[in-house]
Amino acid sequence: VLGHLISHYSCAFAPVLKIALQDEDNAVRVYAATTLARIEQRYTQQILAMLSKQRQHPGNPYYKMELALLYDDYAYCGVIDRQRMREMQEKAAALLED
Repeated sequence: VLGHLISHYSCAFAPVLKIALQDEDNAVRVYAATTLARIEQRYTQQILAMLSKQRQHPGNPYYKMELALLYDDYAYCGVIDRQRMREMQEKAAALLED
């Protein structure tokens, strides 16, 4: 089940991962932590790719909006802490204010 969460992740799955992190079975906890790390890695890779596209096409509103949406999606994915969430919200807002 947790493997399915990586490829089809939705913020609605975050509670399942958080419960799995508390499971009595060590293997379940490790798998949940690995799943969370992979989800975060996927967001990081997507953000880096979009930053690269934005740099290649400066001033293009499409890439700016896509990056803002990606930051916003990451902010509300349900798997990051509050500080990281605020950072992502601020980055999204800054792009939209330009």
